[in-house]
Amino acid sequence: MASKIRISVYNVKPGMTIAGDVYTSSGQLIIPSGAKVTDDLLNMMKQHSIAFATVLSEGAKDQIVEDQPKLSEDASYRERVRNSEEFKQFQGAFEDSMVKVNASLQHIVSNSDDIDTNELLNNTTSIFAGGNNTSLGILDLVNNLRYYDDSTYAHSLNVSIICRVLGKWLHLSDEDVDVLTVAGLLHDLGKFMIPEEIVKKPGKLTDEEFAIIKKHPYLGFQHVKDNPNLDDRIKAAMLQHHEKCDGTGYPSHLTAPNIAPFAKMVAIADVYEAMTATRVYREGLCPFHVIRMFEDEGYQKYEVAYLLPFLENIVQTYINNRVKLNNGQIGEIIMLNRTALSRPIINVDGKFIDMSYARELTIEEVL
Repeated sequence: MASKIRISVYNVKPGMTIAGDVYTSSGQLIIPSGAKVTDDLLNMMKQHSIAFATVLSEGAKDQIVEDQPKLSEDASYRERVRNSEEFKQFQGAFEDSMVKVNASLQHIVSNSDDIDTNELLNNTTSIFAGGNNTSLGILDLVNNLRYYDDSTYAHSLNVSIICRVLGKWLHLSDEDVDVLTVAGLLHDLGKFMIPEEIVKKPGKLTDEEFAIIKKHPYLGFQHVKDNPNLDDRIKAAMLQHHEKCDGTGYPSHLTAPNIAPFAKMVAIADVYEAMTATRVYREGLCPFHVIRMFEDEGYQKYEVAYLLPFLENIVQTYINNRVKLNNGQIGEIIMLNRTALSRPIINVDGKFIDMSYARELTIEEVL
C-alpha cells in the first residue's frame, strides 16, 4: 500500500502524486490531493514559495535514505530531523563553516583594516552549496542544531543563514542578499570585545553586566566604521540591530524612520535565532511560541513589511505536520490563518479546529 512522504519542493519530480492538499500562505488551495505533478504544477508551487509537498512514496522512493535509523512512530519532530541524512550533511557543512567564521571574526577583531567580504560570504554560502538550498529546510535544520558551547561565532553564522533566507523571501537583489548575509555574520562583532564570562553567562545578567553587553553594537561599529571596503549597510546593521521601531531598543532608542532597513532585517533574524536555537542549558523554543511572541509585541517593535513575510514562510513549512496542543491533544495543521499565524486551522480526530477562535489552545510542540 502506498505511504506518504513529505519532501522539499525541489525534490518533487513530474509524475509524482500529490498526497496532501497544497495551500498558499494565505490559505488558498492551489493543488488538490491526488493531482499528478507536472512542470506547470512545480512552477506554480515555486512561484507561491511552497517549500514542501506530501507525495506518495512510490514516486519519491529515491528520496528516502534506506540506512537511516528506524524511529518509532512516536519519535518527536526534533528526533526525526536530527536523525535524517540531510541534517547530518548540514551539520557537517555547518561545523566546517563555523571554524572558518571563528577564524575570520577573530582576525577582524585584531585587524579591522583587513576585511575580506568575499571570504565571509563564502563561509555562509558554502552551507547552501551542498544541496541544502531550500529556504525553509535550512531554517528547520538550523533550529535543530546542538552546541557544545554558546559561541558568538556560531550564533553569528546562524543569523547570517537566516538573513540570507529572509533576503530571498523579501525578493532582494542577489547583491543585496549577499550584503545582508555578511551583515548577519558581522552584527555581533562587538561581543568579541566584551569579557567572555559575561557573553557566555547562561543565567540572568546583573544590571551591570547587561549594561556592558549593551555596548557591543557601538563597539563593533567603532571597530569597522573607517574601513572604506565595508558596505555602509553592514556598518549600520552592526550599530542598530538592537534598535526597535517603537524606540525601546538600544543603543540610541531610535524609532522606525531612523533605523536602517538592513538593521531591521538583521534584528528579526537575531531574535528568531536566539529564541529557537538549542543551547547547552535549554532546548530551543517551539517555532509557534516564537511566532506568538512576535504577534503579541513584534508588530510594534519590528518592521512589519519584513516580519510578516518571514513569519508566513516559516509557518508554511509546518502545514500537514502533527502538533501537540497545550491540552494534550494531537492534531494536524491543515491551513494557515494569515491574521493569526501562530493559530492555524488543525484537524484533531476528524474535527477541524480554527485556533484563531479557540484562544484557549496553543501549539506546544511540533511532532
